[in-house]
Order: sequence, then C-alpha cells, then structure tokens
Amino acid sequence: MNRLAVLLNFRTKRAVEEAKVFDKHIAYEVIKSAIERGKLPEPKWGWKEGMMDFKGVPGFLIQNTTIPCWMEMQTLECKLLHAPDGAYFVTSDHPVVLLNQFCAHLEPHRSFVGFSRSGFQVVMPISPKLCLFFYDAKVYKVGSRGRRLQEIAHKDVELLNALQVQSADRCLYFHKLTLESAVRSLVLRYGNLRVQAGDTLRRLSGRDKGEEFVHIRTKSAKIPEPWAFCRYKRHVNNLPGDRRDPAWTDTISRLMADIEKHPGDEDFFSRLDRMLAHSMRGHSATDYRY
Repeated sequence: MNRLAVLLNFRTKRAVEEAKVFDKHIAYEVIKSAIERGKLPEPKWGWKEGMMDFKGVPGFLIQNTTIPCWMEMQTLECKLLHAPDGAYFVTSDHPVVLLNQFCAHLEPHRSFVGFSRSGFQVVMPISPKLCLFFYDAKVYKVGSRGRRLQEIAHKDVELLNALQVQSADRCLYFHKLTLESAVRSLVLRYGNLRVQAGDTLRRLSGRDKGEEFVHIRTKSAKIPEPWAFCRYKRHVNNLPGDRRDPAWTDTISRLMADIEKHPGDEDFFSRLDRMLAHSMRGHSATDYRY
C-alpha cells in the first residue's frame, strides 16, 4: 500500500502538469527573450505562455521519485479509517492527498510536504467505507496503538472528502448516484480551497530593477477545520521543517547515488542489504562495492 500510494500520487495528469510548471515557465522566458532580441521568429499568433510543452515527464517522475518516496514512507505509521453508517468516502482523478498539518501555520514560501519531512501525512481512500491514513507517529496520535482500524465521525469523513475536492484535477468519483447532491454540496463548500497547478510557481521581485526570482514549491492540502481522529502528541521533539529520520533519508540518498553509479549490478534489496551492513561497520556504502 505504501508503494501504491506513491505510484498513484505521481501517475496522474495533475502530477505531470505540476512537474512541468517550472520547466515550461523557463522555456517560455528563454524563447520570449530570443524573440525580443530577434534571434527567433515570432509565431503567427504571437508567443504566449503555455505554447511550449514537454514529453516523457511521467516516465521521469516514476524513475526518479518512486524508490526514494516509497522508502521514506517506511517510517510512517498507517491506520485504516472506517466511515460510520450513512457516511462515505469519495475519491478523484488525483486520489492521493499530501499534507502536513504540523507545518500548516508556517510562512507560505517553503514547502513542507516532502516525503521525508516531520509531520508528513498521506490520505488515500480505497473504498467508500475505508481510507488509508499514513502519518508521522513522532508528531501525531491516531487511535489506540495496537489497533489498525479506526472508526471516525461523520464530520471527519467530510473533512477527508474536502481534501479530495482540493486534490482533484477534473473529476470526483462516488459509488452511488444518490450521493450526487452531497458531493455537489462538498464542492460548493470547499471548492474555494482548490489550487491550480500553475499556482505552485511564484515570481518574486529582486533587489535590482529587472531582477526576478522564480520560486516553486509543493503546496499542502488544507484541513478546513481541526479533525478529531488525528491529534498532536503531548511531547514532540522534532521541529517544523526537520527531517523525520535523518539517518534513513541519508541512506536513501546514498542508495540512489549507488544505483545511478552502478545500474544493473545488483537487485534492489541485495544492494540495500549491502549498504546497510557496511554502514553499520562504519564504511561508506558509496565507496565499498563488494
């Protein structure tokens, strides 16, 4: 389920469009500058942002993000949330929602929804009555420690469904036609929280005339109001922005470097076992092969 959540997060049209925002903006500015300097001819209907596009982005995302994000999810706890009678989960064409409740109050210019960050959360509905909830157990408490299934209230189901309204690209999905009016009501109440793919990019003025900074970040979904099933622990040692498990994140980084340097030498798990074994002995896994 960890890996499925990662795959579904990156294998959607919305994920692809968000990944292209920065590159498309840079391409637009470079070509615009070349047209203004007479280096390139202007198209018949004028040069407009959005006319440039890129192929191969889905493959790039899967190749470069699946393994590290899936490995980071190994340090998250998971609970299966169960909707009460008369309440149902909806899903969408971008069903995996990323958020960080722990950092929601901080300044908006940084991105705190990285898979390795403290307070990271993942929501993934898997049926009308069940929803997977991955969370940082160093920050949050969800139900009893020994129970995997957590019953939640009607209001919490609504708040989780509000995340799908925010996350969806174009479509929401539900299992009964009789729920159409309820889903329309969800969209009316929470549609104002939606963020378009292009909104992840910000243009900031520099100190000098004509200077500009381009800043891009992953935006966290917003919880419209506090929910009851997930609460903060009494004592949280990590600070907002910290790595959830720095040593594990470092291992992942070294593993990805090893794969890039020596592709095809070993299967994934043999490679990881070797690296962990040599790390425990004080060796660097990147300079000790066999």
